[in-house]
Amino acid sequence: MKTKTLNYHLNISKTFQQALDKYLSAEMASLNPFVEFLTINLTLCKEAKETTLSDKIVMQLERVGLMFNLDSLNYRITLYWKYKNGQLALQPDKDVEEKYIEFWIEGLDEFVDEIQGRFQLKPAPTLIEGYSFRVEMWKWDGVDALFEITSPEEYFNQIAQIIDNACVNWNELFEKGKKRHPIHYVGVLEKLDANRCEIHVDTGYAGMPALKHIFKYLHKAQIPIEKIEF
Repeated sequence: MKTKTLNYHLNISKTFQQALDKYLSAEMASLNPFVEFLTINLTLCKEAKETTLSDKIVMQLERVGLMFNLDSLNYRITLYWKYKNGQLALQPDKDVEEKYIEFWIEGLDEFVDEIQGRFQLKPAPTLIEGYSFRVEMWKWDGVDALFEITSPEEYFNQIAQIIDNACVNWNELFEKGKKRHPIHYVGVLEKLDANRCEIHVDTGYAGMPALKHIFKYLHKAQIPIEKIEF
């Protein structure tokens, strides 16, 4: 999941934002596979407030907006955080190690209900079987496939090379008259997080057979890929 923070008034440290992004990504990940982008809107937040709960010092930001998939929905929540020992106030402009900070949200359940309500009629993915990893097809247009691949980061470069090799081989077969259409384009693999990357493949008119050709190459390579979504 990609996260973006909008902020006009507050000063926020890079480490605070990274910790917040990781927390929200983890919270959102189980909501629905259609939630791809999460925007944290802090434009209405001018200061962090300090309070005490159960003898612990807690900070909060009110009127935080959460927006998913670049939609018009801008749901208001209150964001809380504290040092895990609860003994110090932490302003968002200060650097902090993720392991020392704890976040939670007031109003998240309502946001979850809104998302689930919007997607309750969405179909389940089509599973493409026969490989050592799970392949889920969600919304392919028949031409452009944006693969989201779940695998340890140390294999990302190898995955990119295998996909490129598979496409080169397909196009060589096309030149020999063994395939009806070429694969038009393979993009640069981009890291999403430590266990996910994405890469764009334009199959042109080659369609599903070309995708299965790529999956076959990845399957034979025996790389620890957990899942490919597109």
